[in-house]
Amino acid sequence: MFHRQDPTKILGMRIDDLSQMLTYANIHPEGNHLLYDSGTSGLMPAAIMSAIGYNTKGFLIHTHPGNECQKSAFIAMQFPQEQTERCINVNLYSVLRCFYQNKAEYSKHNKKDNSSEKELSNQNETSSGNSENAKGHDYNDTSEPSAKKPKIEDVTSQKKQWQIDNEAACRILEKKVDSLIITAKEHPVNIVKELIQFLNDGRSFVVFGSLKEPLQDLYLYLKSRADIVSIKLSNNFMRYYQVLPGRTHPEVNMNSGGYILTGFKLNC
Repeated sequence: MFHRQDPTKILGMRIDDLSQMLTYANIHPEGNHLLYDSGTSGLMPAAIMSAIGYNTKGFLIHTHPGNECQKSAFIAMQFPQEQTERCINVNLYSVLRCFYQNKAEYSKHNKKDNSSEKELSNQNETSSGNSENAKGHDYNDTSEPSAKKPKIEDVTSQKKQWQIDNEAACRILEKKVDSLIITAKEHPVNIVKELIQFLNDGRSFVVFGSLKEPLQDLYLYLKSRADIVSIKLSNNFMRYYQVLPGRTHPEVNMNSGGYILTGFKLNC
């Protein structure tokens, strides 16, 4: 629909481009995936979340350059709430600043989550033990119950949503991701330099662009690295044909799509 109405809103990406990117990136339901998108109207995150699926363990970190991400296509998919929450939308510069400067904060929050889970399990064990002991007792005692301990305020309730999203994304980036997808209007070299460090060894990455010259610069940079192999820059032109009696020919107004650069990261 987006391609038919206005291809420029999705960087001229065709359906064959989209399917190849999802295949090259090896999107699967159990993995964590990193996306930088700056111009597909939410088409790319919608396609990735659709591939991840409902009620799975996969997460998507959707990074974008502005204050708000483009998500018209993502909203149109009407994903369930559980699936929508596993797509973390963060500003690229904000999440990188959080990753480098606030490491103690999100690592500390991760430890608190683990300790709270242990406390809950201990409380459940003690409560079950008390209920068993209280079965044979009489409840005619009129003494006042002991005062409850005051609840400790949750620090996360004082934070803004974008800060919570940044910390959640940083905890995933610290463990590294299983695929990297970049669809950018900007020159992709600096973006790839910064984000490829979060890609696990033995995983693939995909970069899409509407022009080949920026991707050629990226190709030369990746060729200079020893840990990147199988670099390929391609453009597959798919023709749409008008099929009518005596008037079968390629469509007059066609979009040539974009260029796809793929590669594989090694452990060096």
